[in-house]
Amino acid sequence: MIAFNRLTKVYACVDPVSMSFSYDGLFAMVQKQMQLDPLSGHVFLFVNKNRQMCKALYWDGTGLMILSKRLERGQFTKFNPRHGKIEMTVAELSLFFEGADVSRRFIESPREFCINSLRVDDKRDESMIRSAGVAAENNSSIKA
Repeated sequence: MIAFNRLTKVYACVDPVSMSFSYDGLFAMVQKQMQLDPLSGHVFLFVNKNRQMCKALYWDGTGLMILSKRLERGQFTKFNPRHGKIEMTVAELSLFFEGADVSRRFIESPREFCINSLRVDDKRDESMIRSAGVAAENNSSIKA
């Protein structure tokens, strides 16, 4: 089963790629053209010239995988070339595979929540956090 998470990034190559490329050819494209590490655990997306076929290269920790799709109608999104690659989320990749237009996206996924990044803005919040910590310590000493 293929299981991507929020930390998995998707990099799309902006230049058209021949769909005759397989593992070695796509691996080389990631290294040379996109200047990224194909063994990073991220997904690398490639689209052909007429934008009806795409392949995604993915390293799952045990080997390389290629996901391939051909649209029967329509075309995949045309990427706006910037730096030779575009970064997308896994959710956007799912939409892309369905043929949705993700080129004009404006909603970015929220950043990953990190407890260390919380700041106490006023004294009331600080006292609430302290009292929650004291309550947690009391509960742990009762159970012990």
